[in-house]
Amino acid sequence: MPLGDGERAYLSSKEEIVFAVQPRIAPFGSIDKNQASGMDTELVQWMATEVGFKARIATPSTEEPMGGKVDVVTSVFYSNSQDVEYDFTHPIQSIPVSLYVRSDCSDISGFDDLEGRSIAAMELSQIRIELLARDIDCEIKYISTVDECFKLLEKGAVDALIGNKPVIEHDLHSTGRTDVKRVGKPLFNARLCMAVADGNHDLLNLLNKAISKAQRNGTLQKIQAKWLDYESTEHARSPFGIVLAGIAATLLIVVMATIPVVLLVRKFQRTIMLHAENEERLQQLFENAPAAVLVIDRDGNIVSANSQACTLVKDDKLNVLNKTLYDLIPEEVHGDVKSNVQRWFSGELKRCESSCRASDGAVVTIEMTSALQRHGGKETIQLHLRDITLRKKAERRSLAALSMAENAKETAENDRKVAENASQAKSEFLANMSHEIRTPLNGIVGMVQLLADTSLNIEQHNCINTILQSSAMLLDIINHVLDLSKIEA
Repeated sequence: MPLGDGERAYLSSKEEIVFAVQPRIAPFGSIDKNQASGMDTELVQWMATEVGFKARIATPSTEEPMGGKVDVVTSVFYSNSQDVEYDFTHPIQSIPVSLYVRSDCSDISGFDDLEGRSIAAMELSQIRIELLARDIDCEIKYISTVDECFKLLEKGAVDALIGNKPVIEHDLHSTGRTDVKRVGKPLFNARLCMAVADGNHDLLNLLNKAISKAQRNGTLQKIQAKWLDYESTEHARSPFGIVLAGIAATLLIVVMATIPVVLLVRKFQRTIMLHAENEERLQQLFENAPAAVLVIDRDGNIVSANSQACTLVKDDKLNVLNKTLYDLIPEEVHGDVKSNVQRWFSGELKRCESSCRASDGAVVTIEMTSALQRHGGKETIQLHLRDITLRKKAERRSLAALSMAENAKETAENDRKVAENASQAKSEFLANMSHEIRTPLNGIVGMVQLLADTSLNIEQHNCINTILQSSAMLLDIINHVLDLSKIEA
């Protein structure tokens, strides 16, 4: 198998590649006498031999995150939400997600009968999305192991079980259980992959090349047949299996006789694939939108959320999808938001402001823009959430500055009026004072002039002249003061 320069360099830098195999999902992974076994272990061993690297099988708990000593996680179902954090290999297998009930249950024959029921589900967030898309409202309890799911089903704590078909039926076959049966068609087919840390392209390319070769030369099919052979033997032993074989033979004859039908089927398949690609593209646009987006129903239940929304509320997507809109806002605004939800669905309201509370308790101010849409035949609201905390702070500062400017303007106007009144009072005072001074001065000047007309000696005459000159100068000064007060007025 030819390797690129980057892949060879990666192998040279690694003494061993650590593969995490989940120990509780037989036939994919299990522990037998303290040794890991199953489809994943056998495929990893084949890849190590074929490519030429040392592989170590680790069995971490399901809670252990990617990173640390683990290079590859096996048996991971692809999802758009996890694609942001991890890089996924090409699909190894398509796994049906099926419905199981107690053998004596007669009122549940398919997923349409789950309305209002209580369901145990193997941890797969896509289950909730698919049920909502079919407009099925039921209570979902996420359980990590098949054994726990069977116990809840046996006790009547749940009405049905939804999960990975090979894992559930492997457990049924190995334990000999007959009290559980599969009903209806699969809910959807999940893509089983391996996952590596985001950005580890050399390791991802290496795994993809190994998987492609295992598919081409039939190794992957042999491994799957070895661990899933109970399905074929079970059907072969049962009368139903014989009937299926007869039907298959009949269908083969019909198909051979009607080749044109095959062409129509292929065209229909291409149409379905195109539709699936378009749906995938829309999902990626939704997931990678720059704004936080939530999709809610009339009760405020969160139907879908993108990565930005999870970042805004500081929580992972699975937790967000199990919450309502009211879980993400402070209690004091519940009434306003409940009223807004009704107005969003009526089309009366398009945009509003509210508060959002993150998982760590931090509260931010947000702007919510709504768009009415249909989701799985059901009316929903798509909410675009925008953090406007900084904008609201800027608005408050702007209003405070505007208020201060208005106060300063009012103070300046008051000061101007006071100054004008003071200037007017000064002018009136000067005018009145000048008139009051000039009146006695005129009397003095008049009396001095009368005194000058009498017989006076030379010295007295000089004194009278001095008084008259001084009086004239003083009168001139008073006239100037009156002129100044007139100008100011």
